[in-house]
Amino acid sequence: MKGLKLLSRIALSTWFLAIFPALIIISFLPIIGSKYTLDIEKSDNYKGLKVYEDLNGDSISEAIMTRVERPFNPVIVVNNEAQIYDQWNIPDTLIESISNLYFGDFDHNGLKEIYIFSLKEDSVFLNVNEFFKPTGLHINRKFITKIQLVNGINVSTVYFCGFFDNNGDGKDELYFGFDSGYGREPRRIFCFDLVQQKLTVSPFTGNIPFDYQMEDMDGDLLPEIFGNMTAPGNYKTNVPFSDSSTWLMVFDDKLNFKFPPIQFKGFTNGLFVKSFHVDQHKYYVVLHTNYGVDSTILKPSIMIYLPGGELLRSRSLEEIGVGNYPFLAIFRNKRKDEIVLVDKRIYILNEKLEVKRSIE
Repeated sequence: MKGLKLLSRIALSTWFLAIFPALIIISFLPIIGSKYTLDIEKSDNYKGLKVYEDLNGDSISEAIMTRVERPFNPVIVVNNEAQIYDQWNIPDTLIESISNLYFGDFDHNGLKEIYIFSLKEDSVFLNVNEFFKPTGLHINRKFITKIQLVNGINVSTVYFCGFFDNNGDGKDELYFGFDSGYGREPRRIFCFDLVQQKLTVSPFTGNIPFDYQMEDMDGDLLPEIFGNMTAPGNYKTNVPFSDSSTWLMVFDDKLNFKFPPIQFKGFTNGLFVKSFHVDQHKYYVVLHTNYGVDSTILKPSIMIYLPGGELLRSRSLEEIGVGNYPFLAIFRNKRKDEIVLVDKRIYILNEKLEVKRSIE
C-alpha cells in the first residue's frame, strides 16, 4: 500500500508531468549537426558611417551617414528629429581606410563642408559638399593620386591633417596624408587648394607620420605638421627614410622638411610625438618605444626636442620606472603643460622629465 502511494505521488508530481512530454518532444528533434552547417557570410569591410556635426551653425548637430549601395553610395544628412534634409550620391567605392568623413569651414562663412575620399580601381578622388549652401563649394571626383594595390588589394590609409590658408587668399587649404602599408606609393602629405583646385605634395619618404597635428611651434604664425610613426619594415627596397626605422619628421606649411628627419633605428620601433608648452616656449615631446628583441638600439625613452630639431634632454623609461609601452598624453595648463605617461601607474613629468607625482 505504501508502495502504491509513493508511485502515485511520483506520477502526479510536477517534475514528472514536465519531463514526460519533454522526452517525447526531444525524440522527434533532429540530431544536432546532422542536417545543418554554419557558414560565415562574407561582406565588405566598409559598412557605412554615422557622424554628428553642426553643419549649418545653429548649435544643433546634424547626423551625417554614409551607405554602401549600387550604383551610388549616398551621403545622407538628417536633423535631430530623424528627418532627412537631402542626400549626396557618390559614384565611386567607399572603403574603411580611405573614406572617413571630415568637416571644415574653408571660407569661414559659418557653414561647414563635408569631405570624403573615394576609390576607383587604383585612383583616389576627393569629394566636397558645402551641404547647406547650393552655390557654395562643391567638388565631385577630383583626382588626387594613384595608390599601389598589393595583390589587387588597397593597402593605403588616408589621415586628415587640418586646414590653413598658406597663400593668403582668405580661404583655407586642406592638408592630409597617405600611408601605403605594404605598397610603395604615395607615402606623402598633400595640400589641396580648394579654390584653384591645385595640389602640393611633400617629398616621397619610405616612412610617413600618421595621427597628424598642425601647430605653430616656433612662433612664426605658420603651422608645423607632425605626428606618430611606427617602423613595420613593410617596404624593404632602398628608399629615403626607410620604414625599418622611425623618424622625427616635421613639415612646414609648404610641405618641406622643417629640419632633416631624425632617425631612431630599429625594426618595430614606435615614435609618439606631442607638442608641449612652457610659458611662451614650445617643444616636441617624443616617446620612443621598442617592440623588438634587438638590444643594441636605443632603449625606450622620453625626450624633449627644440622646434629646430635639437635634442634638449632625454631619459630612459627604465630610469623613470615606467614599462616599455606606456601611453603618452599632455595635460594642458595655461602656464606650463605636464607630460603624462600611463602604464601600471600614471606618471606626471615636468619639463625636466622629473617625476612630479605618480597615481595608482
